[in-house]
Amino acid sequence: MRGVIAEVFEPFRFEGRFYKPLILLFLLVNGLVLVNAYLHDPTQGYDAGDHIRYFRTLAEDHRIPTCADSAQCYIPPLPYMWPALLLAGGWAPWFLVAKVAQLTNVLISLALTYYLLKIGVLLQPNGVILRLSSLALFGILPVFYKTFSLIRGEVYLPLLIVFAA
Repeated sequence: MRGVIAEVFEPFRFEGRFYKPLILLFLLVNGLVLVNAYLHDPTQGYDAGDHIRYFRTLAEDHRIPTCADSAQCYIPPLPYMWPALLLAGGWAPWFLVAKVAQLTNVLISLALTYYLLKIGVLLQPNGVILRLSSLALFGILPVFYKTFSLIRGEVYLPLLIVFAA
């Protein structure tokens, strides 16, 4: 068990100890994602209605939306399954489910940045500069924060890529 825990925290360690600047940067990047997702209205955005219609069609009609239902019809249903299940199960009204979908992006961001750090450990096991710089460069992209504050299917793609890597 101790080895598993050490392995989980390995991306945050350097020379046998936790590296505080890396942990702080990780918390800062993901904290900004949390604040943005929490504060942003899920119905606002140039295509917010299409994403909401997508998961509502899954939940209410029990089918994958066509292009007549949502302009996001080209996106596979995986990102919309969680909100659709919540809505179909009657757990919450659609607006609250939309907010949960936004906040799910925070979990995706945490996993994405964590696996980015794990890749850094694989590429440079005895160094921390690659991990620190890759997270910093990733964290300065405004598109990252904008995308992760909205209901989007696209946020799953970078997570799946770094996970596969």
